[in-house]
Amino acid sequence: MIRLEELQKITSNVIAVVDSLSTDIYYFQVNSPTYSPATGAFAYAGEISITGNDIAVDGTNLYLTSISTDLSTFPVDGTYMRISGFTNSENNGFKKATVAAENSVTLSGTGLVTEAAGNDITLYGPYYYFKGIKRQFSAEEIDGINILLKDELLRFAGYDLSITPKNVDILFTDEDDTITQWNIISVKSDLAKAVYSLQLRRP
Repeated sequence: MIRLEELQKITSNVIAVVDSLSTDIYYFQVNSPTYSPATGAFAYAGEISITGNDIAVDGTNLYLTSISTDLSTFPVDGTYMRISGFTNSENNGFKKATVAAENSVTLSGTGLVTEAAGNDITLYGPYYYFKGIKRQFSAEEIDGINILLKDELLRFAGYDLSITPKNVDILFTDEDDTITQWNIISVKSDLAKAVYSLQLRRP
């Protein structure tokens, strides 16, 4: 008899085999929110938010640097942060770090362009990265009430996501360098949780 973990790994490997058909997914877990009267905004347990206008990019050494903004909370556990605000688009998007200190972060990968500080930069996360297979719903599946015309279906191996998905979470897809945000409307899985099926809808 195949054990649960073995079944999950097999499913993950199958999706890896059809990598060319897969979509890059960046998943944000929405935990218990706390409202701040001072800012008029909600903060979510476990979220990381860093903002500053003194954050620069060293494209040669793949660094983010700052003068006074504390960058030490940038995760180095394999999750990603979404960076926005830089003039060079190559410096924005989802990035992963290998080392984080108070005034510098070493990013993994390539494609950064040296850019001086000055813009208002936001680093937000963490996001869990995995691949999945996304498709439109068929005409027979769309009922106009529970499943709408522009909803889409995402399937992925449960082994590839280290947290349990919920229908309050959000995710971003990266398809041909186009980033799209999706709300999760429903979550389904088989009994072994080897494969998850998420109904997605744009905000």
